[in-house]
Amino acid sequence: MRLQREQERQRAELDDLLAHPPAPFEQRSELEAKQAELSALTLELRMAAETPEAKARAEAANQRMKMRGREPGWSLTLNPTPALVEELGYPNADAVRRAVRIRERMALEHHQREITPRNQDRSRDEDDRGLGH
Repeated sequence: MRLQREQERQRAELDDLLAHPPAPFEQRSELEAKQAELSALTLELRMAAETPEAKARAEAANQRMKMRGREPGWSLTLNPTPALVEELGYPNADAVRRAVRIRERMALEHHQREITPRNQDRSRDEDDRGLGH
């Protein structure tokens, strides 16, 4: 019954549109100009993102995120939705935030442990070069 009413309503709407077609779109040239501008700006942004400097900045940002144990989308865990809390298997949003802080602290400590020996090795190498070795 309900489907039949919906079908009748849609049929009436179609008949009305066929009997009284909408007027042509009057801002077509403006729309086309804006689309061309959007395409030009998109191309400009893509080209700017491919420069060596932009790639270096992106890599540095990725390294900083990795150092903190972060992945793309990490900020969603700062204010998680009930669905995300459930998906992650935590009892509430505060538990998610605590887990994120712990994970970040552990990642940072791991990074510090990895970088300290490298810095010591580099320092020794520099000392050895200074001694004429």
